[in-house]
Amino acid sequence: MGAFFVAVFVHHACSVENMFAAKLLMHLFFACMMAQLMFVLGAYLSPTLVDEPTRCSVLAMFIHYFYLCQFSWMFIEAWNLWRVFVLNDEHTDRKLVMFFGVGWGLPVVIVVTYILVTQLAIKWEFTQAYADVHNNGDMCFIPNTYAALAGAVGPVLISLMCVALVFTQSYLVTIQWKHYDDIFRGHYNIREIRYIIALFVLITLVWLFAGLHLAYGFEWMLVIFMVLDGILALYVLIWYCLLRNQLRGVFKRSFAVPSASPPTIELRDDLFRDSPGSPGHSISSLKRSGMRNSPDEPTDWDDLDYGATPKGSRKMLVNLDDTESLGRVNEMYEDDYDTQDFDDLIFALKTGGQFEPTLDVEKEPELDGAGQGDERYAMRRISIADTHL
Repeated sequence: MGAFFVAVFVHHACSVENMFAAKLLMHLFFACMMAQLMFVLGAYLSPTLVDEPTRCSVLAMFIHYFYLCQFSWMFIEAWNLWRVFVLNDEHTDRKLVMFFGVGWGLPVVIVVTYILVTQLAIKWEFTQAYADVHNNGDMCFIPNTYAALAGAVGPVLISLMCVALVFTQSYLVTIQWKHYDDIFRGHYNIREIRYIIALFVLITLVWLFAGLHLAYGFEWMLVIFMVLDGILALYVLIWYCLLRNQLRGVFKRSFAVPSASPPTIELRDDLFRDSPGSPGHSISSLKRSGMRNSPDEPTDWDDLDYGATPKGSRKMLVNLDDTESLGRVNEMYEDDYDTQDFDDLIFALKTGGQFEPTLDVEKEPELDGAGQGDERYAMRRISIADTHL
């Protein structure tokens, strides 16, 4: 009982990022804590309630309810895992209201049905449906054997069969969920599902021997119940209070499943050290520098004056049905992509440099004299901004 209380407290007080399956598990822990509390109160108060059958019946009804709540929340936890593992439903938290209603409401339906059937069909009084089991002040619960099998053992067996079926279907598709962390953040499902199965087995064994002790009254069954209950408390304390404490993962810096870190990007401050118009700055020198990044400040591009350029975007509309025109377009620009001038032009557009085209020797023969060469260079210089037209 104390271990379940500590587990619920640690889950809410030391949480960083709780998964939906872990939240449903806390409902199971709370149901187990209340069932243990009712059982202890029943063992302590039953000897004093021998002469007060009504109070004994009320206590037995609460024991019956929280006893059933444990297994209903086992079924809810298994149902949620089935939707995640088998159906690949990543939004099971949207069904919280339904899970909450089934987990806490289904035992109410079973208890009310049991009371109505015993009073209307069998004609029992309320103090006969719930009373002292052996009439010796041992425990207040369901005294009739067949009524206990139908009202307590039967629903639990159905719930456990559904849980076993769910886990069987889940293990048939282990590959698609074993490397995810759908139960506890940072811990693989393939391990956590085994620990949850072990938890379910321990809870079932504890209440199996508690029921056998109520049915037969042997002391050795009570001793086994106490031993198993101690093992369950240690398991919950060690595993779900210490090892699954999320603050422990934060301090160890291992909160999430390890993954490959993204590559770091190094920016060089000297890429745009020279202005495009400075001496020694040319297209070939920019190519050799391996420049591929934009300036550190986006406003650097606006500070450069490239002349008057129309502000607006344009799109070339092509008639896809006219295949002959598309062929003519391809013929017109077929060789442009292979020329050095086109590469230099594109590179100059990206970097802000000046475009210096290659001269055609056949059409323009080489002129003698350095002055004439400079004049030709000045005449053929193209502003980068004008090329956007």
